[in-house]
Amino acid sequence: MKQIVLTAILILYTPALVSAQSITGTWSTASSTGFKARSDFATVAVNGKIYVIGGRVGNTNDSTMNIYDPSIDTWNTPTTTGTFTPRWGLGAAVVGGKIYVMGGVNSNLQTGLSTLEVFDPSTNTWSTPTTTGALIGRDVFGTAVVNGLIYVIGGYSGATDPNTNQVFDPTANTWTDLTPGTFIARDGLTACAVGNKIYTMAGVEGDFSNTLQVLDPSTNTWSTPTTTGWLTTRSNGASDVIDGKIYVVGGTNDTVPFVSGLQVFDPTTNAWSTAVTTDTVIPRKDLGAVTLNGKLYVIGGIKRSSLGSVFSNDIQYFTPAGSSVLMPDATPGVTVWPNPTDGIVTVRGVPSGNSTVTIENPLGEKMLSTIHLTSSESSLDLTSLPTGAYYATFKSQDSIVTKLIVKK
Repeated sequence: MKQIVLTAILILYTPALVSAQSITGTWSTASSTGFKARSDFATVAVNGKIYVIGGRVGNTNDSTMNIYDPSIDTWNTPTTTGTFTPRWGLGAAVVGGKIYVMGGVNSNLQTGLSTLEVFDPSTNTWSTPTTTGALIGRDVFGTAVVNGLIYVIGGYSGATDPNTNQVFDPTANTWTDLTPGTFIARDGLTACAVGNKIYTMAGVEGDFSNTLQVLDPSTNTWSTPTTTGWLTTRSNGASDVIDGKIYVVGGTNDTVPFVSGLQVFDPTTNAWSTAVTTDTVIPRKDLGAVTLNGKLYVIGGIKRSSLGSVFSNDIQYFTPAGSSVLMPDATPGVTVWPNPTDGIVTVRGVPSGNSTVTIENPLGEKMLSTIHLTSSESSLDLTSLPTGAYYATFKSQDSIVTKLIVKK
């Protein structure tokens, strides 16, 4: 038994596990003038502009389309022809310069829609293609494009989470069902394509999830990679890709109504990290996120205010400054020093008076009683713990932050 424990400690102390590749960068604020505050809309970028389509205000469907031009920091609402079906929880994807908008829910029916409509930005025209097959009605699903095909994954159908994922071919106007394989059915997930593979993250699968699964469209097979670091459990967040890395922002879970921070997944190393940023992103759920010109734009959604939860018209964008090797992963707002430690660490940046910290080993076993922090700068005494790596989870009313601490 002693030999097994010693081996585990040596593995935990491997430098590869206590170092994390993290992104640094800056949050900035863009104009919100002309943007209609709402949530649960579809967001895409095409021809150098950002399109925000549909959504909801309260429980009312919204038919608004807002377009953002970053070159002049301006929103406008175009005059369009054709028909767009007002709905929320919809998805969108761009192929061949056109925007394909699908699914969603009608607030009167509360049943997932199979609607597919196409918007041509060059003419500001909506059309409804005649298709072979149809989308299984659903909302709050993930979408991604690989090799000109649109993949619709997960979601909610009004009674269950459909395990049938589908692919739409815009050239042939055909819907095809994919073999479910080992996909874990869930709704409120987010999806991104990187390197001709589709990464699906988080959602609700009975409870809030941080599941990461990867679809290889060339073989229609799912895999679940082993990762370092982890994604905060959530649903109804948003994500997009910059330079081959996936950025995940916002959402909600059973502990906090609005998940804070910006997390990054590197598919080349299967590693999660937390971006180290100047300023912060406003925590919110049911928001939009889209990449344009190397920046991640975070748009609208629902946020907390002095009046409670309100629909947001906040427009922020994150500009990565590059990556640096950090030990451990640096989470904005909370610092732990020194780390590695001989036993006593100083914690800074935790809200005072209503925060706690729990220390667990990598097996999820609590190693110390829950500690209540009485000030924004506190000391933790870890001298009683054996050599190894531990996870310190700091909880306040508004956020949860987990730090890797190494006891040497």
